[in-house]
Amino acid sequence: MIMITSASAATSTTPTSVLVLLAVLGCAGLVYGGRLALNLRGAVDSIMERRRAALEYRAQQSGNLAAGVSDPLGSWFFRIIGSIVAVASLVMVAFSLIEFVSG
Repeated sequence: MIMITSASAATSTTPTSVLVLLAVLGCAGLVYGGRLALNLRGAVDSIMERRRAALEYRAQQSGNLAAGVSDPLGSWFFRIIGSIVAVASLVMVAFSLIEFVSG
């Protein structure tokens, strides 16, 4: 086995591809979380409608038709989750940009 002992690009301290991946995933999370947090184009309403249909289907399959009537999670839950995802994604994008610029 031959070992190459010269300096290479692998000795760089900034893993650029990882930072780009974090920035891209952070941007996607920011868009999705912001969409839920701000209820853009009825995002939370469509999630609530799909959830209601799934609960009714599950109640129909189990034979208990009263089980799908009430939903303990309101639209506030999905808006809070969207806000958390948006803020965490914004932090991830900020950290990746700061590390990319400073490193």
